[in-house]
Amino acid sequence: MMSCRRHLVELFYDVLSPYSYISFKLLNQCSKQWKSMDLQLRPVLVGGIFKEIGNQAPRILPIRGNKQWNTMNLQLRPVLVGGIFKSVKIQEPLTHPTKGRYMFEDLDRISGYYRVPFRLSKNIEQDFFAKGSVKAQRLLTYVQEKSPDLLNGISDEIFKRIWVDNIDISEKKSLREACEAAGLSSTESSNALDEINHQSVKEGLKKATSYAIECGVFGTPTYILHRNGKKDMLFGTDRIFLLAHYLNEPWPVFPNEE
Repeated sequence: MMSCRRHLVELFYDVLSPYSYISFKLLNQCSKQWKSMDLQLRPVLVGGIFKEIGNQAPRILPIRGNKQWNTMNLQLRPVLVGGIFKSVKIQEPLTHPTKGRYMFEDLDRISGYYRVPFRLSKNIEQDFFAKGSVKAQRLLTYVQEKSPDLLNGISDEIFKRIWVDNIDISEKKSLREACEAAGLSSTESSNALDEINHQSVKEGLKKATSYAIECGVFGTPTYILHRNGKKDMLFGTDRIFLLAHYLNEPWPVFPNEE
């Protein structure tokens, strides 16, 4: 029996995170089908989080057995992970050749499985990562404050420009087009973009990012589930199944299902 009590779920995201894009699409579909979740979007600057806390590799990797799968022969390969890190010189995943190749394939697999439209730019580093997401995240911060009902739609349009259409989002013209595609008039879109350089908006994004860090967020996408007087933090697209489990909701959920 499904739970009828509603619980707040905060989604911390940056539009330059491809896994944030996939999680955003999935949780939006979940919010249409799950009766026990109130989804609250929390745009943050993931670069600010990395700068503040440092982006280091996790130090504990639990081992699980294969007691139930009859088609798998699990072979353990103990290695010195510190030696691997030293050899490959750990960097941001999409800028390190080995990690980048894996992530490209992983994103194709995940987006294909969940039926989420996805196309990776061949020049992702130069066209997107090098230019950053500050303007986009400031715009979302302003929208969250002034017109929260539009935050989902504008976030969706910006995500689509990056991860489906491969359109630069560092220019105001591109962000204006995203706003208009989400339903704002040309005048409203221009007014919103005029505001993103104001100190109050800059401070708003810094405050949102600081709040994320205070909550324990170390990257995006991160979800914080409020239930039974406590907060459960989950990280990554591959942890939404736990969110469904805690909420007693069905999983998986596919965006194209009615």
